[in-house]
Amino acid sequence: MEDPFRLGLLLGNMYSRDVIEGPTRPLEARLRWDIAESITCDIITFSGINLSGKRTHIKVFPSGVKGDVESHDVQSVVVIAPLNTRVIFKTSAAEEGWEDMPWRTVDMLPGKVRANKAGKPAVNIPDLDAYNEPDAQRVDPDLVSTFAHVERIQDGKGWTFGHRGALKLKGNIRAVRIEKLPAKG
Repeated sequence: MEDPFRLGLLLGNMYSRDVIEGPTRPLEARLRWDIAESITCDIITFSGINLSGKRTHIKVFPSGVKGDVESHDVQSVVVIAPLNTRVIFKTSAAEEGWEDMPWRTVDMLPGKVRANKAGKPAVNIPDLDAYNEPDAQRVDPDLVSTFAHVERIQDGKGWTFGHRGALKLKGNIRAVRIEKLPAKG
């Protein structure tokens, strides 16, 4: 039988051995989390577009992540994070070369977030593959547009941008990276 770790590498779905140990996990394994130091935030995922379907609340602390979700259940999200935080939703769990696969970045910028009920900065993304304003609850089927396309993360401008490809983001997120925005200068 093919080594599941090697098979994951060949398919572009890198999973660490500690995730795969034990019974072989399906390719829709839980997300890989890459969290920078001193980050706290909440990510609420939904299994359907328009912030509908199965809801999963994931809390990110400096000590780790509480909660988990399977890739196929990530179609729309709400990000609640301090200003100047960057969240990257990636279709590749690889540490290198992931920018060649589809991904989307959400930067928590002043003036580009809404306040949630607790007064914290938040952004709604009712469809991972479509662009909407940060406070949108639904995707307008008559006015669907997409987020800005860039080749490299350094080229991104605005509060959301990414790299599109043949693979849709909805239902295909394999990893989430959360970091502080790089200092300008």
